[in-house]
Amino acid sequence: GLARAWGSAAALLLAHDGQLSLDTLLTGGGGATVRGFLESAEPDSIGRGALAALTAKAGGMTYPRLLARRIYTPIGAHYTVAGDDGHVDSSVDELYRLALGLEGDVLAGAGGGDDSAGAVTIDWSLGWQQDRHDGRSRLSEFGVAGGRRNAFVRYPDRRVTIIVLTGKDSTDVRGLTDAIADRLFGSRSSP
Repeated sequence: GLARAWGSAAALLLAHDGQLSLDTLLTGGGGATVRGFLESAEPDSIGRGALAALTAKAGGMTYPRLLARRIYTPIGAHYTVAGDDGHVDSSVDELYRLALGLEGDVLAGAGGGDDSAGAVTIDWSLGWQQDRHDGRSRLSEFGVAGGRRNAFVRYPDRRVTIIVLTGKDSTDVRGLTDAIADRLFGSRSSP
């Protein structure tokens, strides 16, 4: 699935508010810190569950309640559902709302943290695979849930988000999002 986007946002918001250090070790996370897990290219479900447990503890509430309070409500997501294990079920509309929340200041101002002068800006790129496509900076999360391949791809410099949710395991979602991006931006590698 695409649960990492939600979990990383929760961890970054708590860190922004001083409730969680990104250098905290994840219990059962193989010795990884929160930052290490967010920076890893291939997160696993054990790390995802450990991050959910840690953020719930730091936030003082269950993981589903934490996401509802800190993320779903501020961005207007009403149908996304999270489990205590870090699994999240969402829709294209609500993933798009998350993308908009990450681009603006909606999420950072929703927790009651100190946003006074000198406050640290949240690096929303943590928790995403970072690479380049056709020379453009890309943040992405590709996942498989229940035999469905999915993609949540952001081009922050262009303020463009591509979301693909499929019903098949055989769909090449990376190739599909690349083709959509080439169509939107024009391919630089075309003759």
